[in-house]
Amino acid sequence: MGRINDYKWVIALVILLLFGTILILTKKEQALIETPLETEETSEDSLEHMMADAETEATENSVASKQAGSFMYVDVKGEVYQPGVYRVTEGMRILDVIEDAGGFSNDADVNQVNLAMKVYDEMVIYVPHENEVEEGEKLDLYPGQNHDKIRINEATIDELISLPGIGEKKAEAILQYIESNGPFQSPDDLTEVEGIGEKTVANFSDHIQVP
Repeated sequence: MGRINDYKWVIALVILLLFGTILILTKKEQALIETPLETEETSEDSLEHMMADAETEATENSVASKQAGSFMYVDVKGEVYQPGVYRVTEGMRILDVIEDAGGFSNDADVNQVNLAMKVYDEMVIYVPHENEVEEGEKLDLYPGQNHDKIRINEATIDELISLPGIGEKKAEAILQYIESNGPFQSPDDLTEVEGIGEKTVANFSDHIQVP
């Protein structure tokens, strides 16, 4: 009877060992199956992050490129503390550029300068000496330009009306466009003004200077 009990314990121990071995092998197989899945999920997450970073970088580069393309250069001369060529951005006015140039000198004739005018690329701004302009004289504040033609970006309403095909209504539309959108960069830009088409521009293009 004692031997039978001993055999029972041995058999029970063997069964427990077999069960434990099977359990261990099963867990290892599950680990081998789950590990590649986790690795695959991690790789997908990394790929998504890389794509997101690439899109962000592309957007930043695009914005930087557009900003770089909006730079213009103007030449400031005359009675300012720091004459020279200045880099400006679209929408800036002569007042802003004068401030960048250190402001007017003590001898500047500030009444001769239209501080509210928007600047444009390659513009020359000249600030005269207070005794340089005699009463009734009109000084050229934007030298280096063709004076036989009307400078469209600085023209008065009367000068605009003098152009072929331009009446008071269209002249006012041109001035309003410049005020809202900045100076024209080419004659073709005038077709963006309401009421002015290519034919109208062709009629007066020989009489204007842009910019």
